[in-house]
Amino acid sequence: MMNNKNKNLTSFDAHLDEQYGLSGTPARNCYEDGFEVFRLGYFLEEMRRAKGLTQEQLAAKCKTTKSYISRIENGASDIRLSTLMRIVREGLGGKLSLQVEDRRSKLRTVEHVLSEPAGKTTRKKKVVTKKK
Repeated sequence: MMNNKNKNLTSFDAHLDEQYGLSGTPARNCYEDGFEVFRLGYFLEEMRRAKGLTQEQLAAKCKTTKSYISRIENGASDIRLSTLMRIVREGLGGKLSLQVEDRRSKLRTVEHVLSEPAGKTTRKKKVVTKKK
């Protein structure tokens, strides 16, 4: 039950609908894509900091430049999947997992992608589940 203090509150989804349109519209897709780029950059920065690395140190470990790491962390640069895998594997000592969701159905495909030393990728497992 809502009390009078909360009458003017709206949900975040309602705010997004008002500001960017309904899910699936071009403006909303553009917003969501930008958010994912931001989220990836923030995540990589947090991992780098947790490892106690500077941008320069991370760049040296994965054979790229400090400015490129900075652009990725700030969401100012597109990143190739192979580069992302190299940063995660060689620079941060991790493994990359990807999730692909089909917006039109209730199915979600989760695919873990691992890098082998030679730089080739193999699919570890693929799981199809119903969305909640």
